[in-house]
Amino acid sequence: MNKHNKSAIPKLTYFAVRGRAEVIRLLLEETGTEYTEHRVSLEEWPVLKPTLAFGQLPLYEEGDLVLNQSQAIYRHLARKFNLYGSNEQERTRCDIVQETFVEAQQNIGGFFWNPEFAKLRDNYEAVELPALLERLLKLYKLNSSNSGY
Repeated sequence: MNKHNKSAIPKLTYFAVRGRAEVIRLLLEETGTEYTEHRVSLEEWPVLKPTLAFGQLPLYEEGDLVLNQSQAIYRHLARKFNLYGSNEQERTRCDIVQETFVEAQQNIGGFFWNPEFAKLRDNYEAVELPALLERLLKLYKLNSSNSGY
């Protein structure tokens, strides 16, 4: 099957949580794309992990096309469904938004997995998280001519 065959039903493999695969699911659902999904259990993960190119998920398969880096999957789907801007300036703005969300995800994820999570939670929720969300809000406004969303 050709790797760009539009009739190939994509398959998404990820853990039984939203995580990094949620953006993929949302893109597929929003575009009405039929897909299958394999939710990996904790029991099967140790067997599956060494078979993956980078030992990580999500894994997205579309015919012969196999992608295993979440950001590459997001960009692939955005290009495929014409959601990645119509010119270089718009595509660059999409990249800026994407990288901003990567940084936000790393910030929130790093805090969540911090061994001192319980001790630091009140300050994070009162100070750091609102500042992070305010930066994201500014980005939204910038990308909509300061109209909000």
